[in-house]
Amino acid sequence: MDQRAKEQTHLSIVYQQLLARKSQLDLFLAEKKAAHLQDLRQVGSDVRLNFDSITDSLDTYAAIESKKREIDQMNLSLAAAEKELASVERLLKSPYFGKLTMRFTDEAEAEDFYFGINGFTNTEKKGVIYDWRSPVAAVFYENSLGPSAYMVNDQQIDVYVRDRWQFMIDHDQLLQLFDTSIAIQDDILLTALSTDHTQEMKDITASIQQEQNEIIRDTKHQNILVHGVAGSGKTSVAMQRVAFLLYHYRQHLTADNVLILSPNTGFTQYISQVLPSLGEKNPRTMTLNQLIGQLSDWSIQNEAQFFSTLVKAPSKEQQVLRQHACVSFLKQQAAASTVKMNNSFLPIRYKKKIIFSAAVLQDLYQATPETYTMQERLQAVKQQLILLWQQRLETNAKNSTIQDQVRTLTEEEQQQKLGGLIQDEQPDTIRHAASMLLKRKYRKVDQAIEQLHWVDQETLAEDLYLQYSKKPLTHTTPNDIDHHIFYMTVRHLFIQKIAVPKLTYLFIDEVQDYTPAQIDFLLLLFPFAAFTFVGDENQAIFPASITFNELTMIFQQANLPIHRYDMLTSYRSSGAITALFARLQTKSKHLKIAAVRPIGKSISYIDNLADSQLIKWIKNNVLPLTILTKSEADAIRLQKEFSDESTASKMTILPIYLAKGREFQHVLLYNVNDQNYHGPLDKRLLYTAISRATETLIITSNSAISALI
Repeated sequence: MDQRAKEQTHLSIVYQQLLARKSQLDLFLAEKKAAHLQDLRQVGSDVRLNFDSITDSLDTYAAIESKKREIDQMNLSLAAAEKELASVERLLKSPYFGKLTMRFTDEAEAEDFYFGINGFTNTEKKGVIYDWRSPVAAVFYENSLGPSAYMVNDQQIDVYVRDRWQFMIDHDQLLQLFDTSIAIQDDILLTALSTDHTQEMKDITASIQQEQNEIIRDTKHQNILVHGVAGSGKTSVAMQRVAFLLYHYRQHLTADNVLILSPNTGFTQYISQVLPSLGEKNPRTMTLNQLIGQLSDWSIQNEAQFFSTLVKAPSKEQQVLRQHACVSFLKQQAAASTVKMNNSFLPIRYKKKIIFSAAVLQDLYQATPETYTMQERLQAVKQQLILLWQQRLETNAKNSTIQDQVRTLTEEEQQQKLGGLIQDEQPDTIRHAASMLLKRKYRKVDQAIEQLHWVDQETLAEDLYLQYSKKPLTHTTPNDIDHHIFYMTVRHLFIQKIAVPKLTYLFIDEVQDYTPAQIDFLLLLFPFAAFTFVGDENQAIFPASITFNELTMIFQQANLPIHRYDMLTSYRSSGAITALFARLQTKSKHLKIAAVRPIGKSISYIDNLADSQLIKWIKNNVLPLTILTKSEADAIRLQKEFSDESTASKMTILPIYLAKGREFQHVLLYNVNDQNYHGPLDKRLLYTAISRATETLIITSNSAISALI
């Protein structure tokens, strides 16, 4: 029997085992769910409620707790079966993609190991398919024969790899198989790359390359910075890394402990199916602007306004606010005990009545130890205010008028305002109920005290900015993300730490588009998180950006190690397209970009093309086309030109900044002339736009093509 026939036979056996297991799980879930539903209906009859005596009450509580444990156990059993069924159903589409034949010692017989997107164990508890994230799978991605090793629980397991195979499988049919260690130009990789991924990103499990695998499986470095050239798969690697970490640390890490910051909401949708396709729940994924919106006391810009701000040249004030030096100044001041509170208190009011005046707050602040930092002093004032307010409420609760109000409450009002019924008319009971009634009435005062609304954050921020820049702050309330970050940094350092979810890992894509101040702020918010940054300095297409040297310096100054990876192979575009955008590098010119795909079609250049001619040509074009423009205004104008249904259905029009991170089969760059593209920033725009194309690239201009090309 030849190798193909042997592998087809093995695949058929595995597929039948998967089908059998699916049937078992379907039957188990159907039966258990029906039995579970019946049990829930019988809970009332199984547990008799008897509270006649202490002993009877204890017996009743014990019976309830026992039944609760039974229900919890059944829920866990059902959840585990549903999770396994979902895994089996994923494997049925393509059970595995690779195989190693290897032995563990010189004397041992060689064993076969098959690798898929999830693991599968048969009824005899034998591993049939190994999860791509399992320790032994690391050997597969090393992509070599001969001596190798992998790590399990910090112990090295030595192996000898005799054979390495890769497969293309559709359900139970073996389409292709490839022998030995595969070069990156191999058919399997090129087939995976040729799939149209324009609607959503797919997992790259079957085609992970050695340089990518090293990043995905890195558990040695807390913080990593991935500089990947356009098309290197850096975002895919980041998503596969999330999946690997969730698997590797599955005993204590969940998706709730991970946050992904994406460049825009469209991109969030683009990557949304990668982790579910691997059987993992999506972590919280949002843009930086959305994160700020959740944490800020002020309203934020919508995404269109946010990008409108980004593409404009920054004001001098914005330039100051974006500096790492500005945040460093704030941190130094916050750590000192010499910072003064100058008229930075606001009275606490209930409606129009002053509860605590600014003068009282100032006196309380002055009474705190001068050796404390401002935040420590303000927190001490907060605790004092909580105590004083509680004492005032307790005193008022003794007032006969308030107690009479309590006594006149109907049962419905008691439930609504007190959360339960008043049990008796004892003085302590009535006084306690009166106190609860007052707390409910004055809950906004509690919130103001707790959230330190009595501190004039705007005045404090203005004073600090004036000290740093020697100029007044022109915007006294945040009106863009730079001012939001500044005001929130002031709040976090001087007033009260901003409450955020506890994170273990934070992933940031397109990090080159962040400012130093934004990175500083994220470090303040999540000081114990491990950061994974991915980006490309040559795609820094906004005036606001951070160099990777600046990013590294920020971490070094915070005494945080950060390890850098460079990904220099581009898998996305044809050889011709890759060669063109490689010439447009403005940073890291010493990096040589290697192309995987064949040279492909020649790039089309069409100059002196009037808009009317371009529109006519596009309408007659048969290809599904993506048009990229420099400005949003141009994109909107062209969308109106192609609003008819027949044309719009085969066309996508985007400004370049919204196309970042994505790929399109056929791309047309609109109006690439010297007027639109002439400086270093424009060169990076062209690098970004050109590298979106995978097969076809058409560059047009209404005059001569830009000299940058």
